[in-house]
Amino acid sequence: MTDGAGDMTDSGTRARAGRMKLVACEAVIEDLGGLRPEIPREVVDMSLHERPGKLREHLQGIIDASAGSWDTLALAYGLCSQAVVGLYANGCRLVIARTDDCISMLLGSHELRQRELAAEPGTYFLTKGWLRTGAAGPLAAYAQVAARRGPERAERLVRSMMRHYTRIVFIGTGADFERERVTARETADWLGLRFVEREATTAAFEQLLDGPWDDRYVVVEPGGTVRFADFFGAGATSSPRAEMLTAEAPTGGGENAVGDR
Repeated sequence: MTDGAGDMTDSGTRARAGRMKLVACEAVIEDLGGLRPEIPREVVDMSLHERPGKLREHLQGIIDASAGSWDTLALAYGLCSQAVVGLYANGCRLVIARTDDCISMLLGSHELRQRELAAEPGTYFLTKGWLRTGAAGPLAAYAQVAARRGPERAERLVRSMMRHYTRIVFIGTGADFERERVTARETADWLGLRFVEREATTAAFEQLLDGPWDDRYVVVEPGGTVRFADFFGAGATSSPRAEMLTAEAPTGGGENAVGDR
């Protein structure tokens, strides 16, 4: 895993952050491994991504419960199907990457993700965290449907849902992802897709925790509210409007993952 952040700890940012807690879904926690173990973590159920409204509700509950105990909540999320829009910074500061979701963060930027999609629009992303938690991706969708409707119907449904994809890009994080790499490759073989690997970087997550919080991050001070418009502007690592206009095209993983809705 590439540590693209280098020594980016910003003493001014950390002093400003005060008492900080990291809030992240269980898949991201798996992908981050032992990054900044001294910072307390609150782990969120990955399945909430299927219902952005419920995820927003749950995150707001965490924020409300943190008032008075924490000065800053580092939310390891992007826009995430707009689940973060409307979050109220109740008694603590919120810091969020100005990007679409964890896939762009793990690749290094939204631009790098878009470069992958421009090279091959039928790209479906998988990460170690997604596969390890078993909460997202084609195999998760298969398991969910098979439990209710049987394996034959589940396979037909998953193949239909994945018919526009041409490759699976596995994003490897840490040094202990061989099992997930094999699973990703077997998934690609099962669906008749090409298999490609990309190395992950923790740079965006390190900067989320250590600073500096530049224009690649949304910082909402106590009393403020996260707005959709916060994810636009100079230095933004995401173009949500452009993604909405092209939502009918297969983009793979992240907000468009099979089993993620």
